[in-house]
Amino acid sequence: MEGIWKWVDGTTSTTTFWRRGQPKYTDGEEDCVVFNRFTDLSWHWAIIQSWNDQPCSVSTQWSVYTFISPHCNLDCKDIQSIDKTDRATETIHTVPVIIIMEKEEDIYANVEEISVKDCNYLAAGSETLHQSPQAGTRLKHVNQKSQPWRMATVSLGLLCVVLLITVISLSVHYDEQYYRLSRLQTSYNNLTEEKLELQRTVSEQEKKISELGPCPDGWRRLRCSCYYFSNNSKTWSASRQDCRERGADLLIINSREEQHFLNTLGEKMHYWIGLTDSEKEGIWKWVDGTTPTTTQFWREGEPNNAQGGENCAVFNSFSDNLGIIQSWNDQPCSLLIHWVCKYTPNVSS
Repeated sequence: MEGIWKWVDGTTSTTTFWRRGQPKYTDGEEDCVVFNRFTDLSWHWAIIQSWNDQPCSVSTQWSVYTFISPHCNLDCKDIQSIDKTDRATETIHTVPVIIIMEKEEDIYANVEEISVKDCNYLAAGSETLHQSPQAGTRLKHVNQKSQPWRMATVSLGLLCVVLLITVISLSVHYDEQYYRLSRLQTSYNNLTEEKLELQRTVSEQEKKISELGPCPDGWRRLRCSCYYFSNNSKTWSASRQDCRERGADLLIINSREEQHFLNTLGEKMHYWIGLTDSEKEGIWKWVDGTTPTTTQFWREGEPNNAQGGENCAVFNSFSDNLGIIQSWNDQPCSLLIHWVCKYTPNVSS
């Protein structure tokens, strides 16, 4: 029946090996199928459509296999293929065998034998084609070719992962270092500003000092102030009176620098300073009426008013090597000891 293609065993063809546009009955009466060789491109091996329909009267080659009677006593290997150029007129039962060609060579060019397990299996119409020694399966060939590429792809993928991890690690490390650098830069900028401010302050102080008049004879200068150290001893009140007569007052200590300056006068020295709580016990004030801004210069446990009436402060020399500068203690104001006066000269006209 036209258009209904069947194998010689009566089964319907379910294959997909027709060439594009085939079968098409171009010349009419094209009722038989011809297998055509095709070129297998390794990169496009799936294109194996090679059948077309031809008139059955056309002379061409053919390939066959033979059914063996289930009652035969022949060895199962005694089956051969036939290759002729005549018209298919043999009396044996034949079916076409599809041939797949390798690139530049035919791997199924000659079917040498059909291997069967037993004659009963042949009688059922089942067979296995043995390939020639040069033949190989397409998939194995493709897989062998693709193995190096697969290994290269996997290696490249692993390398990319390693590079990604390295880049991330370097990025995190860079961020940390950049943050530290930013903090250091900020600290540097702040220190630079403080340095400039100190330089301006020093310049101003030096300018003031240069404008100040000289200290009187027998007085010592520290920055902008002049200091007088007595050679005799008096009570706290008499000492203050002497300072006033000199145009000064008993010493008011405002810094560690002055504390160290007094300590340079000698060892085991004691001086009245302008600090007292004579107005109200426990409330210490300088002679200018201000309250001390620090208590760090009192000796440990001082002031303690141990003997009662200890209302005046005394500076005692100390060992500067140990870094301990606490040297004040309270004493009765009636004691006779040395004293220190302080004043700031007027700016010269």
